[in-house]
Amino acid sequence: MATLESTTISMVGSKQPYIFVMNTIIGKAELLLFRSHWTAKRILELNQKYPQMLINWGVGVGKSYNIDQVIKYAIEYDYFDLVIFFSPTRAIIDERIWIQNPPSQYRVINLRPRPVERCSPKLNQVWEPIEQNGMGLFGKQILCKLKCKVLDTCYWPQQYGKSLESVNVIYATQTHIERNPWFPNQLIEWVGAKRPLVILDESNFIMAITKRHITINAIDMFLDTMEHFTHIGNTETHQRWLYMLRLIRVASANDLRYAGWVFPTITIDWALAVQKKGYELFGSKFIFIAYQLQLFGYSPLESRGRDDNCDIHFSVSPKIDANFIIYSGSINPEFAKHRLGIDFATPFIDYRFSHPETRWYNISSSIGTKSSFPRNLPQILDFFAFLVAQRLEEGRRPLLVTKKCFVDKCVLELQNRIEELGLNDVLVIPGGEYDQKVECDYGIIVPIIHYGMIGTNQFEEFDCAYCLNGFYVNEKAVNSILQDLYATDLHVPIRISTGGHPRRRSAQVKNFKDRFYNINQLAPLALEHLEVGTVVQAVGRVRPFTKPREIITFQCGAIPDVEYDQEFSSLKEAREFFKIPSRQKVNLNNRISLIQEAKADGLLQREVAEKLGIGLRTVKRYWNIENSSHASK
Repeated sequence: MATLESTTISMVGSKQPYIFVMNTIIGKAELLLFRSHWTAKRILELNQKYPQMLINWGVGVGKSYNIDQVIKYAIEYDYFDLVIFFSPTRAIIDERIWIQNPPSQYRVINLRPRPVERCSPKLNQVWEPIEQNGMGLFGKQILCKLKCKVLDTCYWPQQYGKSLESVNVIYATQTHIERNPWFPNQLIEWVGAKRPLVILDESNFIMAITKRHITINAIDMFLDTMEHFTHIGNTETHQRWLYMLRLIRVASANDLRYAGWVFPTITIDWALAVQKKGYELFGSKFIFIAYQLQLFGYSPLESRGRDDNCDIHFSVSPKIDANFIIYSGSINPEFAKHRLGIDFATPFIDYRFSHPETRWYNISSSIGTKSSFPRNLPQILDFFAFLVAQRLEEGRRPLLVTKKCFVDKCVLELQNRIEELGLNDVLVIPGGEYDQKVECDYGIIVPIIHYGMIGTNQFEEFDCAYCLNGFYVNEKAVNSILQDLYATDLHVPIRISTGGHPRRRSAQVKNFKDRFYNINQLAPLALEHLEVGTVVQAVGRVRPFTKPREIITFQCGAIPDVEYDQEFSSLKEAREFFKIPSRQKVNLNNRISLIQEAKADGLLQREVAEKLGIGLRTVKRYWNIENSSHASK
């Protein structure tokens, strides 16, 4: 794996070079120095030397700004004639400089999805199954041209193909690559670029499921459609398609693993004619599988298989024939190589980013798992409600994190608890509804985001990030990114176990005899990426590596390059450390206060018991306690 052994950075105003001995960037001054050195020009110079490069900067280091500058510099100084930027979300694209302020001298394209809000509800009902079944060409030619009343002002039908000739920059989401792993090369061909650069923000596309599935029913419909195609049935291409379809229809799993499954070229006219005929015969149930069959022909032989229903399964990895840069702080290079078969250059692999005032705590308890959280929710949310109240009184802003399925429940329960603590001007809301403007109307906002939320910069000025539970996956999820490059009958069974003190999750092959397979070495990396990587992305919204923050994770696992300031094996230990009382103690203290107040009013013990609805023995027990501090003894 290619790396830069050392990095020398010249200090401003100094004649001597400044060398990061351990490549650890600590605090604001060193971060500014790092950013000022690694300009767009230097990144592009690195890419000229290392065409396939992974930049593993942590959240908050300056990745987004650097991407903007690299795109700008690459075009303005003619390093490349085309730059394609793929983002995990549209929100990230909308924040890009050349999307907000497009340059007049260059052609910049933002590939947007079909504007469903402009299509009529009736048209959308027809469009949705057509899109899902690979019939976009038919939809544009028939539905758009014949049914759409606002076609003249619609951008969507014309944003692909020849309309992209001589474009300089293209912005798109990574869902394009998930649907069509050859999409980057297709864009390059449409543009006619000779020196393209592809930039990927985060590693989602590497982790996307590469499995493809062609049902026997889809093959039968496609074959039936082709056989009804009498007016072009004598062409050589059409006859080749018929031959290949009849062959794959009956091929065994072993037959599928032979080389030579090469399907004919697909032309626009032919594809449109087939889609029209298929829709005429089968309506919206027809699936245009020609592109999937072409992908099958180039798929790894070991990925191909056939299930009991005779459906075909195979895998295909993204293909990028260009210089490309991946910006990601959560992907292991060795695992990325496994997924793409590329030995990435990693010039920043030895760099570490931290802030000296950030405090990182972890609760390594299984009560934060999905199955245990509901029954432990009262004590967990009691703890965090008290802690949130304390931080708000100190003038600090907490951001909360939970699993997506628990967001609504946590919002409701925490709101009740915070109001019980007397904070009536605090509103707990789902993170997706957060807007800084809302605080002008509602006062203090405590957002709860879910694991998996990435890319948003709305919370970078929050002071704390607290995970209300953990994020865990099962063996199936690990297998989905670890062994989906292989057919099911070639899978090596794996297992996930939890143990040790502090508790840690580990993944390895299930059977001892399989320990020499590379899957055994890659399983821990897959587990780490899915679980710990997701957690770091979530708490990274508050920028703990570059700003002074307080972080509490709830994970049975270590975080790479993070040394916990304190780790707790139980919620009780965390309560004691942060001096947070349990609900039982709070209720007891409240009861003692009520007894003492009634006593001060001159009531007798029996009268106090009747008034408070408690036993006389309880009243006697706390009758002579002068203050609630004794309750903890």
